[in-house]
Amino acid sequence: MKRFNKYVSLVSVFLLALMVMVGCGNDDAPTTEAFDIEDPLGLTVTVPVEVEAIVSLTPAITGVLVDLGLTPYIVAVDGHSIFLFDDLSDDVLIVDSFNIEIESIIALDPDLVIAHDMIMMGDLENDPLQPLRDLDIAVAYLPAAANIEDISRDIHFLGTLTRREEAATDLEADFQQELSDIAETVATSDRSPIVYFEISPAPDMFTFGHSTFQHELLERAGAINVFADQEGWLPIGAENVVEANPEVIFTNASFMDDPVGEIMQRSGWEAVDAISNERVYYIDNNASSIPNHHIVIALRMMVEHLHGE
Repeated sequence: MKRFNKYVSLVSVFLLALMVMVGCGNDDAPTTEAFDIEDPLGLTVTVPVEVEAIVSLTPAITGVLVDLGLTPYIVAVDGHSIFLFDDLSDDVLIVDSFNIEIESIIALDPDLVIAHDMIMMGDLENDPLQPLRDLDIAVAYLPAAANIEDISRDIHFLGTLTRREEAATDLEADFQQELSDIAETVATSDRSPIVYFEISPAPDMFTFGHSTFQHELLERAGAINVFADQEGWLPIGAENVVEANPEVIFTNASFMDDPVGEIMQRSGWEAVDAISNERVYYIDNNASSIPNHHIVIALRMMVEHLHGE
């Protein structure tokens, strides 16, 4: 009888553990039904029963998918993503987002294709992925994030789209906690340096004004964007920067050996405060140019340079 009772107890423990595993199982486990969802552009996407082959056509999206645990299901990415994420399969197809070979994507038999609306070149009637829709392949579009709120929107949307709601909630919570921790650090500083952020070097210099997520990064880092009175992406002349006389200069030019040194040696910039005080810094290009949750890496770098000295 004792052996029988022991056997019953072991079985009960096993069944209880199994019930717990099933009950807590995984909110992100595949459902048994297809469902419709509206993407941020207002287009209806019918998500199939199983999503086991995903095409991502921009690194901002790929970065979220990877952190949602979907790396094994990514079968094609844009040319930038392939250099950013080491864990992608060696067989993953590289797609030119602005010269898409539809036949190559169709050959992969994808369940889901996700892209930024930039590939439409501003013309919603000229959808280069329409041939995929015509074959009942699920296609979703996201507009480029203009601010941090948009980044949060993208995380939640992609989590729902791929049935990874719980993972997306956790990812968003971590993102918001990082932002909150950074805000606390900035709040302890009494400095608000005037900053010029260069995203393309001389002779074709570019920066940004308000209505960009980089501008919001500067604000959250406790800085004043020297070109905050202008909007969007801006071609800028050297004389504009010299006249504005920023206290700090950031650059994320990644295709030069020494972008900071190049700025420091520019003729005619000797009197700029950032140059004379040697406050020119490189900010990670990917973290400061790809609008997803990894922007906190760039934000922490900015805060350290602005308030950590």
